[in-house]
Amino acid sequence: MFTGKKSRCFGIVTLLVLAIISPARATDFVWDGEYSDRWTEIRSLGGGIYRTNWDPDHLIPLGDMIPEADDEVFFVLSTPYNVVDLDGSRVVRRITFAGSAPYTLSSDLSTDMLTLVDGDVTAIGTATHRFNVNVGLDSDGAWLIDDTATMQVNRFLYTSNTLTKTGTGTLSFTDGDEFEQSSIYKLVAEAGAVLVDGGHIDLTGDNGLVVNGGDVTLQNAANVQLTSAVWGGGSPFWHADGLR
Repeated sequence: MFTGKKSRCFGIVTLLVLAIISPARATDFVWDGEYSDRWTEIRSLGGGIYRTNWDPDHLIPLGDMIPEADDEVFFVLSTPYNVVDLDGSRVVRRITFAGSAPYTLSSDLSTDMLTLVDGDVTAIGTATHRFNVNVGLDSDGAWLIDDTATMQVNRFLYTSNTLTKTGTGTLSFTDGDEFEQSSIYKLVAEAGAVLVDGGHIDLTGDNGLVVNGGDVTLQNAANVQLTSAVWGGGSPFWHADGLR
């Protein structure tokens, strides 16, 4: 369970977080953005006291105060810094966004990567969240984009696994060209909307696209390369010229 350094971390938002998290295998980190926009900020307050932009940032060893591969991270609070600089490549287990505060995760270098060990992303609520950094999935990814939330992938997504999109919200891909594109083994659309808005995606597996429900839309010169697709339900592409 989360231990907060400020009472504002609790209340309605905390109840929401507790409702959606699974039992912690390591540490559940909630971004509170108290000091800066940097994922890796560790600030000395003197007297051997250190604080970060994450909660908890006390009662744990100094070397464990920043999320790592065994940890789950949550962006659920309205904070002074909702645009988060990863400050390099990062690895975490899974990531959750919730509420009405929009978050952007970014990094300065185009080669930096946010890797999700379990492959899972959850976005619930009303906000639009953005990955302005490359995303890698080490496992089959369950992406629940629910309510009216939108999850934008504004760099590239790389995985040799399956990404399954569920929920009533929108997952969109916006980046790429004929020389560089997202690479996904299989994309499964179960509900809501998948929007390829100018993005380029290479679906590398057999039946690389499976549409069981919802809408899949290509627009603004988007391009999807694949060998075959399966329609079990949902809508056809609105812009079929982008399907290769």
